[in-house]
Amino acid sequence: MKIFHFQLEDVMSNKKTLICSLNDGSIKYKLYGGWGDSGMSFSVSNILLKLPDEYLPVDTEYGETREQFTLRVWQMLEDSTDKPVRNVNVNVKFAE
Repeated sequence: MKIFHFQLEDVMSNKKTLICSLNDGSIKYKLYGGWGDSGMSFSVSNILLKLPDEYLPVDTEYGETREQFTLRVWQMLEDSTDKPVRNVNVNVKFAE
């Protein structure tokens, strides 16, 4: 289940995509170049946050809702090397 899908941009206007999902009880992150459906993979740790005690990936806090978690990560990214531009809230389903 996808938790969030952020489109990011750095100071040089390089685009990246950060997707967070819940798989088998574990939170997984994917970071890759571009906003399309393909791109070079990057380590999530390449996103540098300003506060020394903040880093990605982060886990949920006790009692936190999906929306609260999404907002908390968005706010962390606002002070990072790759700033969030938009949250893509579209769930796409393909015919089988």
